[in-house]
Amino acid sequence: MGHPPEDNLPLRPLDDIAADTKVVAKRRAQGEFGAAAEALPELITDTALAVQAHTAPGRGRERAHNLQAEVARTTAIVAYRLGYMDLARLALARMAVAAPESGDPRQVAVERYERAVITHAETSRPDRGVALMRQALRDLDDDGDPATRAVRGTLLLRASGLSAVQKDHAAARDWLGQAEELAEAGAAADAAEEPPGSRYALAFGELNVNLGRLDVAMFQDDYETAVRVAEDVRLPDSYQPTRVAGFLIRRASAEAWTARHDEALASLEQAREKAPQLTRYHPEVHQTVGTLLRARQRAAEPLREFAQWSGV
Repeated sequence: MGHPPEDNLPLRPLDDIAADTKVVAKRRAQGEFGAAAEALPELITDTALAVQAHTAPGRGRERAHNLQAEVARTTAIVAYRLGYMDLARLALARMAVAAPESGDPRQVAVERYERAVITHAETSRPDRGVALMRQALRDLDDDGDPATRAVRGTLLLRASGLSAVQKDHAAARDWLGQAEELAEAGAAADAAEEPPGSRYALAFGELNVNLGRLDVAMFQDDYETAVRVAEDVRLPDSYQPTRVAGFLIRRASAEAWTARHDEALASLEQAREKAPQLTRYHPEVHQTVGTLLRARQRAAEPLREFAQWSGV
């Protein structure tokens, strides 16, 4: 058994913390960043107290650290999406400490994935992101578990995209090919069919490989190919709103770059409908709106309205 924290704050049962953590992760997946942000401070405190209380080796200690890692991850993603990079990095640092103590090697791999997304984004150090993905794949054995495969497939796709950012086209194709083999083997089901968080809120399957192809084409400035790939993508009704919006935002960018201006705005409008908070603060949305505004001497009212709404 552990011991209560010295400050005598009430210690909540781990089952209660886990239930609330799942709710806030679902809000994150739905793009409800404001609601998630409001719930996070209390959960951050709850998980910190749980880690202090459960010090004896065993399942309780591991679970407390796992919950702390999950809450830190949600905090990092929400902060990143809302533009608070310092807070996102701070939360990732907390996740990096908690994940190895969780007894779950997948949680360690997920932390490295989020670090590659948030701190080594496309415009900074993609080479470090690729190194993180390589390390995570090396350390996470393929044990045949669908959850492990979902994580590994996501890591492969991220490595492919980051390699494309570096203009290392051979490496991008190789990573993408490995992801395709994993998906074709049928070893990894699409996590979108399950409740968010059941597989670390990571989806992997044939659909995700196609989305990976779209990313690679975009990073290689091959916008015509990107548009063709996007036209063939069919998202299931069960797909997370943030994932749907993310796809639509990327498609809009490809359409804007190929002078399909009306289609690009339509895609952005669909993204706003699916996940308004994600869309409003997304830097790629701002870039695409800027492209559309520059393409015309006088923007039509719908584009002006969207630009004003998104803060461009």
